[in-house]
Amino acid sequence: MENIKLGQQITVTSSLIRNKSYFDPYEHGRTKRTWIDVPLKEPVAAIVIGVRTLSNGETEYDKEAGAMYYPTEHFKALLVVTNLNNVPFFVKLPLPL
Repeated sequence: MENIKLGQQITVTSSLIRNKSYFDPYEHGRTKRTWIDVPLKEPVAAIVIGVRTLSNGETEYDKEAGAMYYPTEHFKALLVVTNLNNVPFFVKLPLPL
């Protein structure tokens, strides 16, 4: 990871959004959960408030066991906030220079 510290101000150009898609629309209970990197309208200054490990994976539903999540990929992301009134959001690492 780059030398990014908590409380450091950075400029971000995209955020991560959680996406859910079905393998087969007629097969209920099996979904693919992925994080999608969505560009922002303009670069914004943000403050780093945490580092998280996120995962992409698959969810299957079993009548007896319930919903089961199987991660297929792990990656690091920064939790950032633009000001005290906005909701924090994730930014994928490594950051572009």
